[in-house]
Amino acid sequence: MTTQNTEIMDEHQISIDGELTISTVAEIKATLSAALEQKENVVLDLRNVEELDTAGLQLLLAAKRLGDKRVLFINHSEAVLQILRLANTGPQLGLSAADPSAATRG
Repeated sequence: MTTQNTEIMDEHQISIDGELTISTVAEIKATLSAALEQKENVVLDLRNVEELDTAGLQLLLAAKRLGDKRVLFINHSEAVLQILRLANTGPQLGLSAADPSAATRG
């Protein structure tokens, strides 16, 4: 698992590569927390996530529920889409209800 951080004006973008699982979630949470301390908007690019488990899903759902911050999810990989469909959590993590395969900013 690797992450790449990019700051663009008022947002911080984090690209996650590889696993978003119980073995990597603590590191990703630390990266996400640091980004949220610096910016109001954080974008998680999920295009290169190869594996997502319940620990990773819990982190994504928790990040989405932050009160005064905005976390966006973009470019959902097929591995992410499979878990979101299975858990019926796509709309909460940026997928359009009309098109469950669409990768959106939302």
